[in-house]
Amino acid sequence: MYYLFESSIGFILFKGQTTDIATLKSPEMQKDLQNYEKVKSIIAFENSMLFQGHNVATKTVETLMKGKLTNNLIKFLKLTFKKNSKKKLALQDKTLASVIKSKFNMKV
Repeated sequence: MYYLFESSIGFILFKGQTTDIATLKSPEMQKDLQNYEKVKSIIAFENSMLFQGHNVATKTVETLMKGKLTNNLIKFLKLTFKKNSKKKLALQDKTLASVIKSKFNMKV
């Protein structure tokens, strides 16, 4: 399972061990996520795409808010996920999730 985090500096991709949402939301897991050593055993850094300045960050956010993917994000995701990939991706933004799901034909 992969986890895509969107932030003000760019996109960060982590690879994790669990795909069970109930486990991720459990009080035990939430407590574990407060401990750096435990986090290291749960997820690992996979890749990142940092924005090249505030103008790129602003344009990226504007594009994503319209329900579209930027060329940079598409390239970034292609590095990790090939079309018809059996890998699973989790992210917070439901609109972005549906766009990625249709573009890459993958489980989101």
